[in-house]
Formats: sequence, structure tokens, C-alpha cells
Amino acid sequence: MNVEELGSKVDSLCTRIDDLLTELRRPAGKRPSPYAKLRETYPNAGKPWSATDDDALQSLCGQGKRVEDLALHMGRTANGIRQRLERLGLSVTALGQ
Repeated sequence: MNVEELGSKVDSLCTRIDDLLTELRRPAGKRPSPYAKLRETYPNAGKPWSATDDDALQSLCGQGKRVEDLALHMGRTANGIRQRLERLGLSVTALGQ
């Protein structure tokens, strides 16, 4: 990782921390779902996985797609995809990542 990529990641983390602090300052009854912002891009983020989802993930994984591509296709975060692949006993490194 070069200095520019690291700087970009730090900026992203700082923005996320600012967003979280803003949310924590709101009264408890008025806080949106912690997945609200994620679901703008990943509509299935944080939702339970179905057997159909698992089958689709295994099929797409078998096609050698990147985790980021799987995430967009499945409507889930890249981390959610990685965790599910691990739970299913599939290797992320087999995808070249």
C-alpha cells in the first residue's frame, strides 16, 4: 500500500468516525438503523443469509469473481462476503485476493 492509498483510507476512517459520533449524540429513539447508510449501496447488508443466497454465492465464487464484485452483485458488503465465504468453508484466496 502506498502513501496515497494509506492517506485515502485514513480520510475514509476519519469520516466514518465523525459520522458515528454524530449518530451517538442523537437521542436513542431517533437513531436510524446502523445499516441505513450501508444499505444505500448494499441493500442486503446485515440481513440474514438464505440457502438461496449461499447457493448463489458459491456459484459466483466458482466463477472466480472478485470479492468486491460479489458484494455489489449480492447487495452485501465485501466484509460480509468474506465472512460468509469463511463460514461456508470457501477460500477468499482462491479468488486471487
